[in-house]
Amino acid sequence: MNRRGPAALFLTGALFVLSYALGTPGYDLPGLPFVCLAPFLALAVSARSARQAAWRGWVAGTAGSIPLYYWIAYTVGVQGKLGWVLGALAAFLVSAYVGAYFSVTAAAARLLEGRFGERGLWLFPAVWTTVEMARSSLFTGFPWMLLGYSVAGSGTLRQAADLAGVHGLSFLLALSGVSVCLAGKRLSDRFSAKAAIPLIPGVAAILFLVPRTMRYGAVTLLAVFALAFGLHALAGEWHLTLLVYAAGVLFVRVHGVRGDRWNSGKATSC
Repeated sequence: MNRRGPAALFLTGALFVLSYALGTPGYDLPGLPFVCLAPFLALAVSARSARQAAWRGWVAGTAGSIPLYYWIAYTVGVQGKLGWVLGALAAFLVSAYVGAYFSVTAAAARLLEGRFGERGLWLFPAVWTTVEMARSSLFTGFPWMLLGYSVAGSGTLRQAADLAGVHGLSFLLALSGVSVCLAGKRLSDRFSAKAAIPLIPGVAAILFLVPRTMRYGAVTLLAVFALAFGLHALAGEWHLTLLVYAAGVLFVRVHGVRGDRWNSGKATSC
C-alpha cells in the first residue's frame, strides 16, 4: 500500500483511537466497532517494515487503550492513596501492556500484506482473534475490553456470544474492519467501481448474524420452556432454575431488541 506522510499518519492514528475507544462499552457509539480496525490496518500495511508496523501498532494501541483504563489512575491515586503520579503511571503501564498485543497484530498484518498482497489481509481476523485469546490467558490473563465486548450494547448482536463467545464476535468485527480497509484503499486508488467488492464478506457476515441470532434467541426461549414443562410433566414439579433462566432469556429478548439499557451503563461494561 502507499506510504503515508506524517500528517496522514497522525490523522489515521487519531481516527483509529477515536473510533476504537468511542465504540466500547461506556461510550457505545453505534457502528464504530465494525469500522475501527480499518484505520489501524491502514497504519500497519503502509509501514516500510514489520518492525515499523509493530511500533505504530503499539503507539496506536496504547493511545486507544488509555480512554478505557484511565480510571485506574483514580483507583490507584485516590482510593489507593498513592498519589496521582503513581496512578497515572499505573494507567499508562496497563495501556502500554495492552498496546503490546496491538503491536503484534500490526506486525502480522504487515507481513501478511507483504507476502500475499491485499488478499493476505483476509487472514487478519484469525490473527486478531488468536492474539486476543493469548491476551486472555498469558500472565494470568487480561481479557478486559476485548473487541467483541464493544457490541454488548446491542440486544441482537450480543446473543452471538452464546454461539461463539466473545472471540467469535471479535472475529466478526475484525472481518468487517478488513472489508472497510480494502474498500477504502480501492476508493483512494480510484477503483470506485470495484470498491464495494471487499465489503461483501463483512456485510454478508453481519446480515447472516443478525437474523440468525434473533431466531436463535427465540428458539432458545422455546426450548427452555419446553424442557421446563417436560420435567414438570414427568416429575410433577417445576424446575425452578429452568424457569428463572427462561424468564431471563425473555427479558433480554424484549428489552434487548427494543434497545433499552440496564439501569446503569456500567452493567454492559465487561
